[in-house]
Amino acid sequence: MNANQINTVIFYLCYIATTIHSIKQSIQTKSSSGAYQKCSISEFSCLNGKCISASQFCDNIDNCGDASDEPRFCTNTPN
Repeated sequence: MNANQINTVIFYLCYIATTIHSIKQSIQTKSSSGAYQKCSISEFSCLNGKCISASQFCDNIDNCGDASDEPRFCTNTPN
C-alpha cells in the first residue's frame, strides 16, 4: 500500500467513526443561543454546539467555527 492509499483508508475510517458517533449520539449539545439541541443522524456535533453535515467533517474547511471538524489526523487534501 502506498502513502496515498493509506491516507485514503485513514480518511474513510475517520469518516466512518464520525458517522457512528453521530448515530450513537444522545448527548445534547448547547447551541450559541444557549438552547440545547440534538444533531440529526446525518450531522456532526461540533464542540461549540453547532451541527454540520457529516460530509463536512475532515474537508479542510472549518465548518464548525471552532475547528472541531478538522482534527489533526485529517489527511484529506483539497481537490
